[in-house]
Amino acid sequence: MLTLWQWQKEVLQWSLNRDYIGLLLQQRLGKSLIAKRWAEAKGTRALIVAPKSTHLDWIDLIKADGGYCCYMEGSTHKKMQALKASDLQADFYLINPEGLRACPDLFYEVSPDVLILDESIVISNAKAKQTKVLLKLAKEVRYRAILTGELMPDSYEQTYTQLSFLLASGFMGISNFWTWRTKYFLPDFWGHNYEPRLGAGKEIKEAVAKHCYTLRAKDVGREVKRINQIRTVDTPGKILKLYEKAKREWVLGESSTKWNVSLHNWLTQLASGLIPGEYEKDKNFYLPYKIRYLIEELHGNFKNESMVIWCRYIREINMVYRELVAAGITATKVSGTTSMDNRKKRLTNFRTGKKQVLVMQYVTGMMGLNLSNCSVMVYHSTPYTRRYRGQLDARCDSMNKEEPTLILDLVAAGTVEERAIRILQDKAIKNNRVTRHLKELVK
Repeated sequence: MLTLWQWQKEVLQWSLNRDYIGLLLQQRLGKSLIAKRWAEAKGTRALIVAPKSTHLDWIDLIKADGGYCCYMEGSTHKKMQALKASDLQADFYLINPEGLRACPDLFYEVSPDVLILDESIVISNAKAKQTKVLLKLAKEVRYRAILTGELMPDSYEQTYTQLSFLLASGFMGISNFWTWRTKYFLPDFWGHNYEPRLGAGKEIKEAVAKHCYTLRAKDVGREVKRINQIRTVDTPGKILKLYEKAKREWVLGESSTKWNVSLHNWLTQLASGLIPGEYEKDKNFYLPYKIRYLIEELHGNFKNESMVIWCRYIREINMVYRELVAAGITATKVSGTTSMDNRKKRLTNFRTGKKQVLVMQYVTGMMGLNLSNCSVMVYHSTPYTRRYRGQLDARCDSMNKEEPTLILDLVAAGTVEERAIRILQDKAIKNNRVTRHLKELVK
């Protein structure tokens, strides 16, 4: 059995008196172990719904703490085979949200009395089928838990579906998201973005605090140390010429668009050094100006440092990886297309120092991944939401780590990335303020 830290004991004691709990603990404070112990005290069979990137950690945790986990992965047929092989004798059943969305019948086969949703921000979109399925299934279980480091990284709106899952009866007395939003929020001129009405933010935080325990590293004397730096890289003239024309005329090569989403995708690819549109026929067409700037640092200041590089696109990952290998730097790469077996091998090679650099797609590695062996993190392309950024920044954190993590943003001069960084900084300040208030409200 694993030993609990003092703060884990206190949170567990708070949890044991409740049938449904929200653990809003900063990354690396051990909320998974607390949830496991709570589930064992409440029921006999628990279903853990968690992003794929957290599965290896969940399996290791359950095994180390004396539990038996049935891991349901792959196709629906393979999941069903794993379930039958367990003979329903496992203490915990682990599946990803997408797998449960595709085959809700697995839930009824397991018939859990405890339902744990890890990284509950995955159901923040009220329109998504995944959200609707999980909200429906939550009503079938008596004991429910949500786990997340940040409940509302981008907006107060993100609280509704997560708390609805937890309470299984809506939130703040309202059973419909759209009715709730109309009551507590006002739209902007275009009707795309919503801001809380006067006093609504306070009401929402007080309602959350009734059911959730909030804890930050600094509250237990283990403040995480990070150093953030922005490195503005000169954008090649060819990229800027294509960028400005696309921005002005909504045209790239022979391709044109009337959709803002498509234009934004073009601009972000160009800022990363990729040439989309008609040039996409040639998969090798790119201008790796950012990674070449970073390679100079790897041969100099970071010569003996492990480093993780976050990228948005698979083609971007391949570009960065090829440049690193060509420069004689030992590197490995992981994307959403990497199998779990290969992912485990490559992460092990990085963690043990066999590879100096890990190039990773941030939607693949943003949740649950432990990269605390590394103290240098680089954003080759900038994520545009606080939801992604807050998760990614925490991947190198550790409560026992004395050395601060250096976080570098490689920002393309004269592009959308400059504005994105400013927005993310503003959201981080706002989110820290909300988290601090939630902590003060915990009874």
